Amino acid sequence: QQALAHQPAPPLIRARINTLRNLGRAYAQMERYDEGRAVWTEALTLSQEMPDESPQEIALTHHAIGEADRHQKHYAEAERSYREALLYHEPKSVDAAATLRALGAVLLALDRAPDAVEPLRAALDAEKAQPQQANARLIETLRLLAEAHEDADDLDAAIARYHEALVYMDVRLQPVAYAEMLRTLAGLYADAR
Repeated sequence: QQALAHQPAPPLIRARINTLRNLGRAYAQMERYDEGRAVWTEALTLSQEMPDESPQEIALTHHAIGEADRHQKHYAEAERSYREALLYHEPKSVDAAATLRALGAVLLALDRAPDAVEPLRAALDAEKAQPQQANARLIETLRLLAEAHEDADDLDAAIARYHEALVYMDVRLQPVAYAEMLRTLAGLYADAR
């Protein structure tokens, strides 16, 4: 809050927006969501005044609001925030992939597995399009996509996605997660018979 006092809106608008967004995240971590939304709303208002760089700032702020809603289990509100963020994200960017992945997770939480498949596929495509791929993000996306397929009763697609996730995993670094995924696959093979 002290940083905001030294960042008047017009000359340092970008720094003020970043500070507001970070303050909102800090409030969310302390589970002070109403205060977080207030500063994020101010960040959105200021972002709309920036001519060139505002789409990314607006997208990141909507994503942050969606994260707060998701942590509070306000999934319908989180879905709206993530969809709003996607209107401003650069397509196929890491940030867009994160929002698509979060949207897919929210749709799974809302028991809308068939609706979750498409955003999760788009997140996977965006992650694979990155010059430097991050295994952890790929694995999480593939795991969520496999869950969506499984919940939508497409066991063959779920099995394929779990196998694909195993390719990106290192059994030495993630032995428990690796074993858990193998157990899930064994169950799916038994169900597919």
